[in-house]
Amino acid sequence: MVPAAVVFSVAAVVFLSLAAVRLVHDGGKLAPASRTWLLVGAVFAVVAIWLSLRV
Repeated sequence: MVPAAVVFSVAAVVFLSLAAVRLVHDGGKLAPASRTWLLVGAVFAVVAIWLSLRV
């Protein structure tokens, strides 16, 4: 079984990567879609850090 911290870490990397792709696609402008990808990635990253420190 995979620990939850690892799952959240992978999800954070995926969402932050998608945000980077979206930023490049938009020419560096921070569009609402880019902000959403960044926000979701940041939330997953914070939860992953919290879970890894809690164990």
